[in-house]
Amino acid sequence: MAQASRSGAGVQGRVSVVIPTRDRLPLLTEALESLQRQSHPDWEAVVVDDGSRDGTVARLQEWGASDPRIRVVVREEEPVGGNHCRNLGFAASTGEFLIFLDDDDLLSPRCMEERLRWMERAPGLDFGVFPHQHFHTHPGDMEHVVRAVPGQDDLERYLRVNIPWQTAGALWRREALLRLGPWDEALPCWQDWDFYVRALAQGVRYQCFPDGPLFFHRVQTPDRPTISGKKRGPPQLRGVEHAVASARRSLEACGGLTPRRRLLLARLHLNLAEQWREQGHREEAFAVWRRCRERGLVSEAHYREGQLFLAVWSARPFRGVVRRYLSLRRAA
Repeated sequence: MAQASRSGAGVQGRVSVVIPTRDRLPLLTEALESLQRQSHPDWEAVVVDDGSRDGTVARLQEWGASDPRIRVVVREEEPVGGNHCRNLGFAASTGEFLIFLDDDDLLSPRCMEERLRWMERAPGLDFGVFPHQHFHTHPGDMEHVVRAVPGQDDLERYLRVNIPWQTAGALWRREALLRLGPWDEALPCWQDWDFYVRALAQGVRYQCFPDGPLFFHRVQTPDRPTISGKKRGPPQLRGVEHAVASARRSLEACGGLTPRRRLLLARLHLNLAEQWREQGHREEAFAVWRRCRERGLVSEAHYREGQLFLAVWSARPFRGVVRRYLSLRRAA
């Protein structure tokens, strides 16, 4: 493994990098090597193993013996999953700043140094958001760079599932995470979405910074599936509804459930109902849409329009007509 870079960073602050992992040792190796190349030397990697059977724990112990900044935490109790591991990693971490990194993503050598430099200039922020670049197998094999745009309503972007940043695109201050509370361990998917919707609903102080890309986010290829590339079955669809219902509660609690945001949450319910229909679960589709009405997100008229859409879902020509009609009504 690459030796740690010790060239002077010129900024202060320990960065804890929390990495959940399970049976992805080759990818995890790349992620840890990207940490060891950091120009900022004051970091720790808290790798939380979620039940690996590929020798990950033994290998992590070897790395830790040669580089004490790499630590392993073994999940021993239920539940399984990334959010429980992130909570365990956060509890075991010691840094003033935190990055939640997936085990298949990478940091460029100056990532921590540059992020800390920006955060030093804005001591009142809870977290900073930084650009990222997509890649398949190695950084640079794709040109697509994603930058959060200052001045936009990022909360509504999340509600439209137009995700403005990836999880590791943020550098958090520890005290802000303590105020926000833990990751929701009941979620099998949409974990990042739920976390950031809750954070933005609570009014965390953040800023989108322009420099980068200094974080590389791996996208799925046929031979290398990513964490986010899993097929959505019934457990995942129920998890998405759990996240959407949680978002409604968070917005309602802070007085941020505006009519537009109600509409966006209703769209998410209808999209979920459509996915249930695609998988042949007609009754569950109608139940999701009914719960949307019970949660006060749609009027009775819009509820019946949604019922009509789900009723004609299997007839493609009628489905298209009703979809266009609903789009016009939502735009009105």
